[in-house]
Amino acid sequence: MYCIGREVSVGEAGTADLLFLDTEARLSVVEVKLARNAQSRRDVLAQAFDYTSALADYTLDELDGLLAGELENQLQALAGDDEESRTKYNRLWEACANSMRAGAVRVVVADG
Repeated sequence: MYCIGREVSVGEAGTADLLFLDTEARLSVVEVKLARNAQSRRDVLAQAFDYTSALADYTLDELDGLLAGELENQLQALAGDDEESRTKYNRLWEACANSMRAGAVRVVVADG
């Protein structure tokens, strides 16, 4: 997993603490809450799911813009630097776009 964003603004849903990308081009939203935080686990999970729902409203180009090009950079790194890298990159980009549109984003809540 590769961290592609910290404190990522996802519109009206708020700001996701961390955004990760795995080797299959699937996104993960990580919400970090201090153990002493009074918010209920239900509220924290609802907040994290709001982030994933909001991500589905973005195009991959828009998200990459929010991340200052880090998504594209990481997908290029995953695609490699060989003859087939452009094909791999296009496949990873499409896989990421499809999973994001479908709301197939992992949610992780971590105690800090």
